[in-house]
Amino acid sequence: MAERKGARSTDRFQKKREAILDASTILLNQHGVKGLTLAVAAAAVDLSTTSVTYYFKRKDDLAAACIMRGLNWLLAAVDTALAETTPQARLHKLLELYLERLRLTAIGEAPPLPALSDIRALNNPQRTEVFEVFMRLFRKVRGLFETPELGWLGRGKRTARTHMLLEQLFWAAVWLAKYDPEDYGRIRERMYDILVGGLAAEGAAWEPTPIPLADLAAREGPEMSRETFLLAATRLINSRGYRGASVDKISAELNVTKGSFYHHNDAKDDLVVACFDRTFDVMRRVQR
Repeated sequence: MAERKGARSTDRFQKKREAILDASTILLNQHGVKGLTLAVAAAAVDLSTTSVTYYFKRKDDLAAACIMRGLNWLLAAVDTALAETTPQARLHKLLELYLERLRLTAIGEAPPLPALSDIRALNNPQRTEVFEVFMRLFRKVRGLFETPELGWLGRGKRTARTHMLLEQLFWAAVWLAKYDPEDYGRIRERMYDILVGGLAAEGAAWEPTPIPLADLAAREGPEMSRETFLLAATRLINSRGYRGASVDKISAELNVTKGSFYHHNDAKDDLVVACFDRTFDVMRRVQR
C-alpha cells in the first residue's frame, strides 16, 4: 500500500515538473534566460512562486532544466540517426525526426524544444554543465559525417558542416511557422535535397571572389572608438542576448568605466540599434 502511494506521489511530482518545464520553455523561447522568472513560470501553470521553488530552487535551475531536456531529446535523435549506414541516410533520418517533432509541437501534441542561443546567458555552474552537454551533442552530430566515403573531409571541414547543419535545424523552428504542419514532410525533402545536392546547377564550379575584410567593416579614422564599442556589444549580444549585454558587461569587456561608455554612447539601446545597423550594412556590402 505504501509503495503504491509512493508511486502515485512520484508520478504527480513528475507530471507537475514536466508541466512547469513545458510552460517555462515557451517563456524561455519568447523572453530568453534573463526574461524567465520563477514568478512568471509559476503564473503560467497556476502555482505560487513558492510551489515552483519546490521543483527548481533558482531561476537558472529552471532555465537549465528546460535546455537540458531539449538537448537530451536531440542527443537521442542523433543516436537514432547514427544507426543508419550512410551519411545521406543519417542526415535524412535526423531531418525526419526533427521536423516531425516540430510538427507535433505545431499541432499541440508535443512541448516545444528550447532555443539554445541563450546558453551563455546562464550563470555558473549551470552554464558550464549545459555547455558540456551541448558540446557532446555537437560531437555526435559531427559523427554523421565520419564514414569511409567521406574520408576526404578533414576535421575542420566536418566541423564546418556540423555548424551549418545545426544552424539550419535551429532556425527552422523560426521560419516553419509560415507553413502548415501538413507541409513539413515536403519541406523536409526540400531541405535534404539542398543540404545534399546544394543550390548550384549540376557541373557549376564554386569560385567566389575574395572580399577584403577592410571593405566590409573598415575600422580606420575617427570612428575607431565607436567601432570598438560596436564590436564588443555585438559579441555580447550574440553570446548573452539583449538582456545579458548590460552596460557593465560591455564596459568590462573593453576595460573602460561606465563613464567612458556614456561618453561615447547616449544609452545602451542606441548602441544596440547601431550594432544591428552595422550588421545590416556589412551584409549589404557582401551582397554587392
